[in-house]
Amino acid sequence: YLASDVLIAPFANFWTFAWVTVCVAIASVCIYYFNKKWCLKKLELSTEQSHKVSLTLAVLTAPFLFYFPTGLVYGMLMNW
Repeated sequence: YLASDVLIAPFANFWTFAWVTVCVAIASVCIYYFNKKWCLKKLELSTEQSHKVSLTLAVLTAPFLFYFPTGLVYGMLMNW
């Protein structure tokens, strides 16, 4: 039940919204640490600059499309 709501309508109830939000947060944290520890390692940035760049990239590249209700797309394709 939860999995189908997450895929079709992430705003269907509180639990699906919470699950998608936790997944987006985990992905953002992973993006932050990946950028900070691996991607920006060879650049000559201060610790503060590295933190700001990593945080900016994590926020901008977070998978916010997880919130997009794919049920709308499936409905449009089925009616087409």
